[in-house]
Amino acid sequence: MILWIFAALLGCNQPTPAPVEAIPTKVHRTASATVQTGPFTNRLEDSTSPYLSMHADDPVNWYPWGNEAFAEAKRRNVPVFLSIGYYACHWCHVMHRESFKDPATAAVLNEHFVSIKVDREERPDIDALYMDAVHILNRNNGGWPASIWMTPERKPFFAGTYFPPEDRQGRPGFGSLLQRIAQDWKTKPQAITDFAEQTKDRILKRAAGGGAGTIPPEIGDRTVDRLGLSWNPDTRGFGTRRQFPMSPNLQFLLWHDAANPDSHASNIALQQLTAMDEGGIHDHLGGGFHRYTIDPAWAVPHFEKMLYDNAQLLAVFAEASVIANRPRFAAVARDTGAYLQRQMEHPDGGFYSSESADSDGEEGAFYVWTPDQINAIGPQAAAFMDAYGVTPQGNFDGNRTVLSRAEGTDPDAEPFRSARAALFESRAQREAPPADQKRVVAWNGMAIGAFARAGRILNEPAFIKAAQRAAAQIIRVQAADGALPRTLSSDSPAGVLQDYAFAGNGLLDLFETDGQAQWLMAATRTAQAMIQRFQDPDTGVLYQSDSSIDLLTRKIELTDGAEPSGLGRALRLLARLHALGAPTIERSHIERPLAQAAWMLERAPNTAPSLAHVADRMAQQSTEVILATSSLDHPDFLRFQSAYHARPRPQTAFAAVTPEGNDSLSEYLALVGKVPGESGFQAYVCHDGACKQPTRSIEAFESSLNHP
Repeated sequence: MILWIFAALLGCNQPTPAPVEAIPTKVHRTASATVQTGPFTNRLEDSTSPYLSMHADDPVNWYPWGNEAFAEAKRRNVPVFLSIGYYACHWCHVMHRESFKDPATAAVLNEHFVSIKVDREERPDIDALYMDAVHILNRNNGGWPASIWMTPERKPFFAGTYFPPEDRQGRPGFGSLLQRIAQDWKTKPQAITDFAEQTKDRILKRAAGGGAGTIPPEIGDRTVDRLGLSWNPDTRGFGTRRQFPMSPNLQFLLWHDAANPDSHASNIALQQLTAMDEGGIHDHLGGGFHRYTIDPAWAVPHFEKMLYDNAQLLAVFAEASVIANRPRFAAVARDTGAYLQRQMEHPDGGFYSSESADSDGEEGAFYVWTPDQINAIGPQAAAFMDAYGVTPQGNFDGNRTVLSRAEGTDPDAEPFRSARAALFESRAQREAPPADQKRVVAWNGMAIGAFARAGRILNEPAFIKAAQRAAAQIIRVQAADGALPRTLSSDSPAGVLQDYAFAGNGLLDLFETDGQAQWLMAATRTAQAMIQRFQDPDTGVLYQSDSSIDLLTRKIELTDGAEPSGLGRALRLLARLHALGAPTIERSHIERPLAQAAWMLERAPNTAPSLAHVADRMAQQSTEVILATSSLDHPDFLRFQSAYHARPRPQTAFAAVTPEGNDSLSEYLALVGKVPGESGFQAYVCHDGACKQPTRSIEAFESSLNHP
């Protein structure tokens, strides 16, 4: 029986219509015991996902996720094999090459299973639900590629991640594992059915997200303390064996410090940002950051670059530069933004999902160096190698080195600046990692917000224009009722909670930056649709997936990971709009989900800093700043706007109101009656809707901001 492997692995009368000519079913060529040569085709051939398209000529008879696959499994009485991955995933490419491209392995899959391939970036709801199965069946270990075997009723009974093609180091090979599972399905079906039912029950319990409770007092300070306990000062990170940016943690700490300057909450964030800037996780030549490092010292990364990481870090570094007066962080933010615009921006606007770790047939080849390669740039080479740790032994495969900058080295001083430029040009001659060019709405929402915030902080108009171009693409695909797709493509799946939450916040950030009312109205439409589609009217919880989606269950996402939780950012969007008096956005839309998440904020707030940020905000007095101006180029408006944006104000609602925008914004209660007056400009500072006298004095305005 396969169960032993768990422990081994990780444990109406109408006229008769005229006959319609049948459309012939397309026949695909896939592997079998007698068909072992290609070319091969399967049902993924029309996919617009680059990851799924990569598998379209596999000998495996892949199905996309959908009822057809599960009906076929039920008809044949065979289990379903679900493989989940993403384009930039190194080990996904390895398993593809070793197993899914192998006709013999594919023949076994095709004979004994119905195989489904999912792009986790297109369907994060499927990924999140079945990654729970991987964790449950593997003692909380998980990752990608995710490999899940389930009944035709979608109930998992066995799961893992990457499997080698043959048995290796106590780990079963993929081929032998397939044979064992197929045999047990035939000989011990009841045991598998019973175990799958137990696993389903455990998944449902995890997905429910707990129950109602009371939010602890001073939740912001408590979260800072708990994050401090989970941070390692020796490695300057939250990891022990590996280091991930954990950007939601850093963002929380910076925002808490900005709202509470005496808290010193940003101290550990600043230390980690310094370590990341210096370490191999940072692309010192081209800008941007890799996914994570495989060591605790930030030195050797997995080399994929993700939009969601770099968008978050663009904003974090920019805001840290003013919170802590660190010009170096501003330079890192500028380089990160420039990388995203150069390598990841679509010509029409918006940003691609990722760049792969692999090029020229191996991981990291684009990014690593030997001394001979460095010496080719000339006399700057010796000093550069000393400062960036390039040695004959190297720190990566083949005696090559991932660049890390020594502490105290100024990368913009000579000869380092010219050496980096020369190496950047040399590297451009190499085969570059390919990009996954799908544009995910959620991650573009992150990028819109990041470019808008960084653009105003760093005085980079090009960043703000990039945010505007991406926002225009979001609005282009948004339905009249506010519904959003997952990606900017014609056959996109429905959007998930993160798409609405991240896009809505990004649109609000852009509205706060350029004052154009269209962004505020689009953010409001997004939030209203989000409530309609994701919020349970009985409990108030917000589910990760749309109510129309057919899954084993709808999951509630409380904790942050590489991305903020969809719930945390959804509630932040609602809190920001509620402070502006946006139509139909009620306080209860925020408080009820927070109450349902209180148990997590009590037990482990450090795992849910995005939720903790909103809970802390809702416990404080609300501040609303409205600049009423005759035009967005009025000199007083520009002066006051600059003063407001001099530092992050994450718990303050901000709006610019012009006579042209008054009619379109008349339903926003906080903006009603805010007029520029005879002078053409007035500033209003309000608390919980009660406003002080409007002012044109910059001194009085700044005093109201800093001493409410």
